[in-house]
Amino acid sequence: MLRNACSHFHGQSTAQWRNGVSLNNNLWMDIDCRHQSQNHYGYEAYSLSPDILLMLMLGLGVNNPYTADIDRYKLGIQWIKQQIDSDSRYLTDDTRFWVSIPAI
Repeated sequence: MLRNACSHFHGQSTAQWRNGVSLNNNLWMDIDCRHQSQNHYGYEAYSLSPDILLMLMLGLGVNNPYTADIDRYKLGIQWIKQQIDSDSRYLTDDTRFWVSIPAI
């Protein structure tokens, strides 16, 4: 996803997947890639985990991407976004929000 949507990773090969770890140490780059990816894929698609995206691409959820398990996952992501959006300081500090979502 990052190679297609984020300018920091354009042109990189699949063999360079480990370069994404740089987002763990650079909050500005992480937020920049998040915004670029959301603009590229749309919020709902971007908020899905790679596992869920793979299920959808393989056709395991294409006919019904609104199953209870996928909806729970999206609700968890929306909750995290609401926490971040609740105070502007969360856009620049290193506060982390966690939510427990049953595995699919």
